[in-house]
Amino acid sequence: MFSKSLSVLLLVYFLSDFSIAQRNETSLRKDYVRVNGLQGSYKVHATPKTWHEAKQVCADEDAILFYPRNRKEVNAAIYFWERDHSAPPSLWIFVGISDIRTEGVFETVDGKPLSAVFGDWSPHQPDNWGNEDCVQLSFMGVINDISCDAHFGFMCEGRNSSRENQASNLDNEDGTYKTST
Repeated sequence: MFSKSLSVLLLVYFLSDFSIAQRNETSLRKDYVRVNGLQGSYKVHATPKTWHEAKQVCADEDAILFYPRNRKEVNAAIYFWERDHSAPPSLWIFVGISDIRTEGVFETVDGKPLSAVFGDWSPHQPDNWGNEDCVQLSFMGVINDISCDAHFGFMCEGRNSSRENQASNLDNEDGTYKTST
């Protein structure tokens, strides 16, 4: 009798975990896809936007402007962008990194310092030429500071990924996410 009860409890436990995973999987936006080498789900936006517009498009889709955490993610993002049929050939895309809040201190849209994510700069960069506060990723796999008013394609990362969900803390005027107090 004890073993039957234990079996039933274990079955209920495992089925409840499975059903939660299924709900999370089906909650993905249909226009986002999982990408090998990246941790979440992603969408390419080939229509060039300013950095702030790109960030807002991602927020409107309950996502964040993608930024790579490491070389593996850079390579996966480049591969994904190049193979997406909606994306025209481009050498650069905006990423969710800027020094808008404090000049010379680059951080991600969700407040991580550049030292905690990918920070392989192009030679002689960042140079802040003409007040460049936003960051773009080249298809050579390096980043560059650029004017936030320039227009580039971009990728959004869906919030179902392992990154912290900060949907209720979006959009300080300085381009970063609000932090909870």
